[in-house]
Amino acid sequence: MKKILIIAGSAVVVFLAVLIVLGLKNKAVAPIEGSLQADVYPLYSGATWGKIEPKTFEKMTGFEVTAVAAKDTTNIAEATSPFEKYYAEKLTAEGWTVDNSLAAGGPGASITAYTKDGNYIIVSFSTDFKAGGENEPVQCPCDVTLSVFSGKDITNKLISEVAYKCDGGKTINASYFEGPAAPTPKPGEPPTPTGSVSLKLSDGREIKLSQTISGSGIRYATTNDSFVFFSKGDTALILENNEQTYTGCVSGTGGSILPYNSGVRGVVIMGPTCPGPVSSQNNCADKPYKTLVTIFPANDPVHAFAFTNSKEDGTFSATLPPGEYILGAGESRFPSCNHPKVTVKADMFTEANISCDTGIR
Repeated sequence: MKKILIIAGSAVVVFLAVLIVLGLKNKAVAPIEGSLQADVYPLYSGATWGKIEPKTFEKMTGFEVTAVAAKDTTNIAEATSPFEKYYAEKLTAEGWTVDNSLAAGGPGASITAYTKDGNYIIVSFSTDFKAGGENEPVQCPCDVTLSVFSGKDITNKLISEVAYKCDGGKTINASYFEGPAAPTPKPGEPPTPTGSVSLKLSDGREIKLSQTISGSGIRYATTNDSFVFFSKGDTALILENNEQTYTGCVSGTGGSILPYNSGVRGVVIMGPTCPGPVSSQNNCADKPYKTLVTIFPANDPVHAFAFTNSKEDGTFSATLPPGEYILGAGESRFPSCNHPKVTVKADMFTEANISCDTGIR
């Protein structure tokens, strides 16, 4: 039984590669109570389905049922196209939407992920090629296996749910999720955001977006940036193909969204403020500094990862994914501020103060 396709001397992993795209890895699990999502039923009638089994992956947990749709076939599409069409029509009619971030495919294999209210249904098939291999292209006759999985994403933690009212009577309902721990960035690259947001728009669309790097506020977008959602404080904005389609959006609660439960906070202080000894001059003590605070990845002190502003009392705060950062303050060469290096840990805010030298002596 072969699942490797050899073409022009290069090997392509058929079904295994598709699973890697999803980030899924089989694990043995003890039987638990439960079943498939109700919208999966009735199961596709063109195959004889086996027993429903509990299934846990790296990112999801739930239940799966499989069926051998064809044996020794030479026409993969004939065995799979009606199956995919059946669930595409059925699930779409039930309000499920395709999550393109999990879509994957290849010769003899395909995965389509549908999502609704934080749940997932994954419709897939794989092929066992019985001919070819080694230095020859694998080919049919083939055995084709169908699979239906339903479950929940176990990596994303709901942070907050916010309703926005926008211009023209439009509304946005946003559910913000904290993703898994960010991978260690490569040299010269900023930490990778892992959060996501699920949007329900007043025009009936439901869209799930991944967080991307932003210089200000929180940015979520599709992979091709055709749909971008910005959130900053209690405001939001949607761009579609670079056109603003949802504007003037303000949350009803007036609350802000924190993309992480971690970050950095502190005070920016400026001094000396008088020449000569200042021990007896109270009005010459160091003073809080209201200014721009720039946050850089520790391995790339040139390209800013985030910005914030200190207040009149010098205090500042910024939410950040866990990682190492360098802080900077000021918008010009003077006053000259130090650049403390901080380590942000998960579910914690790191305290760091910035001192700025006015040069007064």
